Order: sequence, then structure tokens, then C-alpha cells
Amino acid sequence: MAEGRRPSFVTIAAGLVFMLGLGATAATFLGPAVFPQGDVPETTTTETTIPVDEAAAEAAATAFAAALTTGDVTTVEYASTTGAEAAADFATTTDGLAPFTLQVESGTVSMTESGLARVPLTVTWNFPETSPWVTETTVAVQELGGRWLVRWDVSALESSLLRGDRLQRTRIPSARAELLGRDGSVLVSEASFVRIGIRPSRVDDLPTLVSQLQALLPIDPDDLAARVTAADPDDFVEVTALPRAEYEAIREQVFPLPGTVFREEIRPVAGSSELARALLGSSGEVTAEILEENPGLFAAGDFAGLSGLQREYNAELTGLPGARISVFRAPFDPSSTTTGTGLTTTSALRDPTLAEELATVEPTPGQQVITTIDPAIQAAAEAALSTRTETSALVAIEVSTGEVVAVANSGPNSTVNFAMTGQYPPGSIFKMVTAYAAMERGLGAEQSIDCPQTITIQGRPFGNAGGSAFGVIPLRTAFAVSCNTAFINASSGFGPTVLTDTSALFGIGDDTPVGAPVFSGFVPETPSGQELAEVSFGQGQILMSPFSAAVMAATAAGGVYRSPRLVTAPSPGEQQVIQLSPGPAADLQSIMRSVVTNGTGTALLGVPGAPVAGKSGSAQFDDTDGVVRAHAWFVGFQGNIAFAVLVERGEAGGGVAGPVAANFLSRIGSPASQPTPSTTAPEENPSTTVPEETTTTADG
Repeated sequence: MAEGRRPSFVTIAAGLVFMLGLGATAATFLGPAVFPQGDVPETTTTETTIPVDEAAAEAAATAFAAALTTGDVTTVEYASTTGAEAAADFATTTDGLAPFTLQVESGTVSMTESGLARVPLTVTWNFPETSPWVTETTVAVQELGGRWLVRWDVSALESSLLRGDRLQRTRIPSARAELLGRDGSVLVSEASFVRIGIRPSRVDDLPTLVSQLQALLPIDPDDLAARVTAADPDDFVEVTALPRAEYEAIREQVFPLPGTVFREEIRPVAGSSELARALLGSSGEVTAEILEENPGLFAAGDFAGLSGLQREYNAELTGLPGARISVFRAPFDPSSTTTGTGLTTTSALRDPTLAEELATVEPTPGQQVITTIDPAIQAAAEAALSTRTETSALVAIEVSTGEVVAVANSGPNSTVNFAMTGQYPPGSIFKMVTAYAAMERGLGAEQSIDCPQTITIQGRPFGNAGGSAFGVIPLRTAFAVSCNTAFINASSGFGPTVLTDTSALFGIGDDTPVGAPVFSGFVPETPSGQELAEVSFGQGQILMSPFSAAVMAATAAGGVYRSPRLVTAPSPGEQQVIQLSPGPAADLQSIMRSVVTNGTGTALLGVPGAPVAGKSGSAQFDDTDGVVRAHAWFVGFQGNIAFAVLVERGEAGGGVAGPVAANFLSRIGSPASQPTPSTTAPEENPSTTVPEETTTTADG
């Protein structure tokens, strides 16, 4: 007896006969009182009390609770069965709930009139991906030979269970949340489906089952029977998947069929099959890789985001699934009127093919993911790219906020989001950074600089597109006509980190979270010599994505770097802000305007609305066939929208990417309410003739 605990007593009236039949030592010996005939005393009973060791009874129940918690019920001594038999019953009853763990707490002992000690249990069923299921049950304990032993019964798991009953858990997916645009419009929503399957181990008569399913569903019976026969016993052999409404129409006929199992799922459905497809991504049956990425969130056969933002935000969009707990009742034997706990049951004959719902664990809905995508601007970007057959990309950013309003990909690789993650040499669009670095160090926009046909650095000649030469011209003109040799001259005095450090002011290489995977660019340190010459006009080891090019353009447009944002909820984190030097920033805006008015970007001169400024680029690279080719770039801004256009292997930035940009801006317009850059560029009329950028060994 536990220290400090007072013994309780069982009081039994003499004249009654009480028999446990199991040898409980806490019972009172009772016998009839014998009196002469007709001589009955006024009091006909006597009382005898014997203490019951509550502490020992509770200890037995506590040990049983601990065994359930570990999942090994063989470690307990039982009064009426073996540990192996209890384990077999436990497995039969709970197999359909797996995987799960138990947490079991026992309460205070109480005695029944039959002399058994009863201990309440709180059983918490923990599933890896849902909220728990909690049952309140009781375990019976009795004394045998001076020891308190557990009377095993499956009702200790759930109070209504009898031996042979089989629990089943059906996952209820949470309502997958929506991907929204910045205006609240739905970019990706969801629809509910039910997958009907067969678990071979539960099939009693396969031909009959297949015939019953064929009467309800459009299936190939021979194919289904063959797949079930070839499957492992516990496989989920899919019959079909139905939208929730169609499943509900046949639920009463299909659910009771022996051997059928069901999986509920929420399938993401894009608002448009084409809109931002590479960015938003795709969905489908969860892969092994995604299962590993999201432990406990999905089960095999679930629907999930497979790529893009749908995959990036699987956890937020999916929420936590729930569960429907059902029981298949074992046939009831009317000759047996008690359960193992000694309690009388009034159950009628039971149909083992019918599932009875016991409980529902409600799912936790997913959270909406709000993007900065503007559906109208996104549609304009994709329409503009449709004019090209090559792999192309267009990214647009709101200058005043840094929010990404469009991410478009087109061409043969349109399902790949290379607009954000692609790595390309930027070519002459990088002259924006070089020009700013030179102007910050004192070179004025109108200051003269030499633009020879070629320039030799450490024995290597560098030249201009088309072999052009403009002589001594203002920096503005050199920028407008995209003179490589002028920018080699402008950067000749830079230290090894100048272009790396300056590019960081424009967000190149910044790893501030955006809300999706991005390549923010790479600019190597450049010691004086050939490396510095190459990078000064965007060649060499320098790499950028269309996304980072658009960020660079937005920084130039506003005179301030705001780390870009693609997702606002959940928040990607604090936005970084870097102010450019006002004078050089204004000059950069001005010379970018000259590109459109009198340079390589005249394709955008007729765009209606606010003035357009920009920079073209033809970025050379060694193609897979060994031929040197060039990607076509055009970056710029109009009003509050900055953009970058890339056309792979497009060769001429101004002549190929420029018209795409013009098409895009014409589609979105330039409302008067949009802020304009801090400096309005003057209309410059350089006397030089502007060559179209072409591919040469030294073109930028």
C-alpha cells in the first residue's frame, strides 16, 4: 500500500453469496446464517470488511497505460489472456489507423459491484499529420494470487469496441488555400476529389467486388482485377478519382464494399492554364522528394504543388489534414452478453461490411499566399512575349515599392521559370552600372570620352558592334550608341572591387528573401586588365537573370534600391533600401532616356504615355554547337514600371528585345497617376549615326 494512502473497504452483507470466480483476495467470505425454523432474528445480516489495495490496482493500470504508450502491450501481465494474444487483438483493431502513436493517462481507481477495480484512461491518438483523436475509456484490473492484473479488452482503446472490430482512418485533406494576386484575384484555387481504391488484404471476393464497382463506375474490370492481383496486400490500388460531388452521389453504394478504401484530396486548379504558369507552377500526385521535404504534411497518393509557388508554399497552402475515424464491426455473437470488462452489452447483430463513423478530426485550413503579381500586367507581359518563338522572359517591377508585378516565360521552355532563376551574361545592359560608377567618380554625362574602333588590353583587342568608331563623344552618346571601347576607357582606373561594389547598390547579388527562388546575379572582382575590360560592358564571368536585370532597372528608375518582393503574405522579411547618390542617379536616368530618343532603343520611342528610358544589350556566349551567339536584352522603365526583356539567341537587343518591350508597355499604358522618375531626361540629338547592335567578338 502506498505511503499515506488509507485503505478502502468492500462491504458485503451476510446472507448473500458473491463469487468472483477469479480468486480475488479482497473479496469477503460470505455464508448463510443458520437459525431454528421460525426463529428469525430482527437483523438478518452481518457485515465484514476487507481492505482493497488501491495503490496496487492503480499501479497495474498505470503499467498498462505505459505499455499502450510504447505500443508494446506484451509487457503487461493479464488476468485472462497472454501478452501475445493481446498484441494480436491490438494489431487487428488498430491496423487501419496506422501510423500513429499513443499517449495514455490513467485516472483514479474505483470498485465495481462485481469486485473488479476499474481505472479510467484518457487515450490520445497522435497521427503524424493531423490533430489528435482523444478517447475516454476504462480498463479493468483484478487481483489474482495477491497480484493485480489487467483484464485485456479492446474497449480499453475505445469504449464501444468489441474483439474483432477494426478501426479505420481516412485522411480528410484540409481546404487548400488560394494563391492570390496583389488585387485579391485568385491565381490558383482548389477543388475537392475522392480517390477510390482497393486494398488487396481486405478483399473477400475479388470477382464480386470488381463486378460491383463496374456497375457504379466506368472501369476496365479485367485491368482492375489484374492490378489488384499483382499488388502487395497493403497497396492502394486506384480504381478512379471523382470530384467530391460525383463521389457523394454514389457514396452509399461504394463505401460499404469490402476491400474498398478512400483517399480525399484537394487538387490545386490554376485560374488560367497559361497565366504565370512557370511562376505559379504545377500540381499533381505528391512525389517521394516532396514527401521528404514536408515530413508529416502529405501521405503517398496526396495531391501537392510540384513546382513554382505551389511547391514553394506547400506547407502554407495545404494546412493540416484531418481524419475520419470509422469502425468495421465484427459479427456479434448473441450468446455472449458481456465484454471483457464484465459490462453488459445490448448490441444487436452487426454487419461487418458497414463502416460506422466514430469521430472526425477536423482539418486545419491552409493559409492564403498573397503575391504581388498584377494579373493585367502579367497578361500584357505574356501577350508581348507571344510575338517571339524563341525562349523569352519578361519581368516587371513597380518602382515605388519594389513589388514584382509580372514574371513571364515563353517559348519551348515556358514551364521553367528562367525569368527568375536563369543565368545569362548581361552584355551592354550592365553599362548602367559602369556608367553610374564612372559618374559617381566625377565623369559627367556630357563629359567627353574616346570611342575608338578597337582598344587593346594586355595584347587582346576589344571592339564595337559592326566595327563602328565614334571618336571623342559625350558619355551620354557613348551610352546611347552602346560603345564598348568608351566604357573600357571609362572604367580603366577602377579598382578590383569597384564594379562589384557598385552592382550591389543595384541589388545584384543581394540575397534578401523575395518569396521565391531567384538568381540575383554575380559580378566578380576585376583586377585591372582584360577582366575589368570585359566586365565593364557586361561580358566575362558576370551573370544576371531577367529578374535581377529588372531590379537593376527599377533601382535606376527610382534612384534607390528596394529589395524586390514577390510575396507579401507570408512576409518574406524586412525590405532592404539603399539610396543612390542623387546626382549620378539623375544623370543615369537621363542617359537612359537618350537610348530611346537617339540610340539603340528607338523601337520604344512611339510608346504612348510617360517617357520611356532604357538600355539595350547583346550578350555573347559560346553556344552548344561551338558557335558564338548573343542573347538579346532590353531593360528600362516608364513611369512607375521598370522591366527587363530577354530573348535567348535573339542577337540584337534593340532590334529584337526592344520591340517586345514596346509591345508590353503599349498594352499596360502609363496612367498619369503613376510617379515619374526624379529627373526628366532631355531630348538629345547626337550627330553620330547609331549602329544596330550585332554579334562580334567584342560586342557588349
